[in-house]
Amino acid sequence: MSRSINCVLQCCCKTLFIYQCSQLVNHVFIFHNLTQIDMEWKEECDLLLLQEIVVSEPFKFKSSTRERGKVWEEITERLNENEVFRNRLGSKRAVRDRYSLLAKKYRKKMAEEAKASGISPELTETDKLLEQIIEMFEESDREGGENSQQVEQNKENERKKAEEMRNRSMEKLGETLKRKAADDGQVTPKKRGSGTETLVYLRDKAEKQFELRKEELEVKKKEQSQQMQMFQAMQQQLQQQQQQQQQQMQVHIQQQQLQNQMLLALINKITK
Repeated sequence: MSRSINCVLQCCCKTLFIYQCSQLVNHVFIFHNLTQIDMEWKEECDLLLLQEIVVSEPFKFKSSTRERGKVWEEITERLNENEVFRNRLGSKRAVRDRYSLLAKKYRKKMAEEAKASGISPELTETDKLLEQIIEMFEESDREGGENSQQVEQNKENERKKAEEMRNRSMEKLGETLKRKAADDGQVTPKKRGSGTETLVYLRDKAEKQFELRKEELEVKKKEQSQQMQMFQAMQQQLQQQQQQQQQQMQVHIQQQQLQNQMLLALINKITK
């Protein structure tokens, strides 16, 4: 009889322990469920990525070098800390592949629009960032591939020829636009600013936005720290309750065993 009672009490203890563990797992799942959402690249995400590239300047280092790879890792870490990404990017390869895809789409878009209209289209902020980043990467790759003075001289000659051809084309285009503006009473479009000035402006703007996001991130970290402290306090409270219940159960078992022993002793006396 005493063994049956002990088995029942032990089963109750195990059931209670399993229930409390399941409750704890549920709390952990609720606390981390936001990080389990699949990553979806939106326009805001692309803009944040390009701004990080402008600020971090991975194109300062040669392609396929450890230094450039480290910069990509830092970009990935900072983006993961942003509430827009919520640590869903994974490795630096995902970030690098996303930039490559954006650059490919940008080149295709600009080629199609220039071919269709004959003039450069209006650029969005994302387009401006992509234009400058692509130019800096290409310049870095060219510098890394030049291994001799003769190659450099050939590049310079090609650049001069291309510049001369471009100037001639621009002169013809400018004359055409002026003539059209005179006929239609329109104003000649303004020339785009130099690439260096644009890059400096975009970098300054990106750095300001980065500082704002950094402040927002600090606030988020404090909130998450407070939530984690609450979670740990709740976990500790559950553990204390579990220990108390186990102690109470053990006391109850001991009392039950003592009562069984007394009852058996009494029965033995009566039977004698």
